[in-house]
Amino acid sequence: MAFINLLRFVVTVSALTVACSQTLANGNYHIKNVRDGTLAHNLNGATPPTLISFRNFSSVEASNFVWKVSKGAGDSGFTLTNVGSGNTAAVTNEEDAQVSGFANITTQFAIESAGNGDFVIKSPNADLLWDVITDLNFKFGFSFVPFLEPASGGDAEKFQFIAV
Repeated sequence: MAFINLLRFVVTVSALTVACSQTLANGNYHIKNVRDGTLAHNLNGATPPTLISFRNFSSVEASNFVWKVSKGAGDSGFTLTNVGSGNTAAVTNEEDAQVSGFANITTQFAIESAGNGDFVIKSPNADLLWDVITDLNFKFGFSFVPFLEPASGGDAEKFQFIAV
């Protein structure tokens, strides 16, 4: 129990550190959806694209919940690479497009403050952002999946980056 409380404290302090700066530094993060507290997750797949979904943390798949967020000198945005799968988040630059994991395709995203320690993940060339939507057509039941959508101001399109 003491370990769990310590872990909660460390995660909270990490989130507060990122929240206070309001700019995102390169590093490894859990990407937490503000609406329901689920975390971005990606698995290896035999054929791309692989599903990026938001779900509750599982220690069995811990590395699949960690994302390397990086922006190099001269880059127009951040690249999000899943540490466990090695896949990067990629999407076509159009409304209603699903954000998926790819081994050989990369999309750079703008990550901007939404206030209160929250961020939005945007397409750098369009006024579209990640919005976590319930996908009822997923083959294993429903899943919470990011799509590019116009801004609505809702919590489903806000994220916290928790340093790990």
